[in-house]
Amino acid sequence: MELVVVTSPRKKEGEAADIIRMFDAGLNRLHLRKPGVSKKYLQELIEQIPKQYRKHIVIHSNHDYAFKYKLGGIHISKKHRKKAFRLRLKIRWYRFRYPHLIITRSCHKLGDLLSDRNPYNYVFLSPIYDSITANNLSANFNRRGLMHTMEQCPHRVYAMGGVQPQKFQEIAELGFSGAAILGHIWGTPENRVERFLECKEKWHSAL
Repeated sequence: MELVVVTSPRKKEGEAADIIRMFDAGLNRLHLRKPGVSKKYLQELIEQIPKQYRKHIVIHSNHDYAFKYKLGGIHISKKHRKKAFRLRLKIRWYRFRYPHLIITRSCHKLGDLLSDRNPYNYVFLSPIYDSITANNLSANFNRRGLMHTMEQCPHRVYAMGGVQPQKFQEIAELGFSGAAILGHIWGTPENRVERFLECKEKWHSAL
């Protein structure tokens, strides 16, 4: 099981330094999701991160930056999935040209986990719990439905949405292969790295 960190979608003061400190502390996977920022800001943020850590980053937009900066992977958004046939060909080409590239997507319905057969490394399912940072996002699944779908799902599924340390044990019991934390880390400007270390410790104890 893997614990990943997703960036805040907005600019955060000191986030580059905090990201580096989290990598120094053992973070293995960062999802760089910044839908509302400029390309310039996104580039500057990536360039502040040491090269040895960039292979641990999955970028959600501007996929060309994954190849320019030798990032670890790309996330397929709703916009990329509008043309299903073209997407399948694109993923096959990525798999051939860049065999170590991580490819992920997000799902918000249980049916999507079963219907999309593209070869993702893992997919996010959200919101599993009420969102910490978005007031309009509430938990959308029941335990029985989750466990039944996990047994049939061809993908590794990571829980996302309202994920906090006290939920790690339940996430493991439900059959998830990992979890993504966002609001618990970025909800306040203080002690971000300390909160990550708390999550890391409790994650390992829950396995």
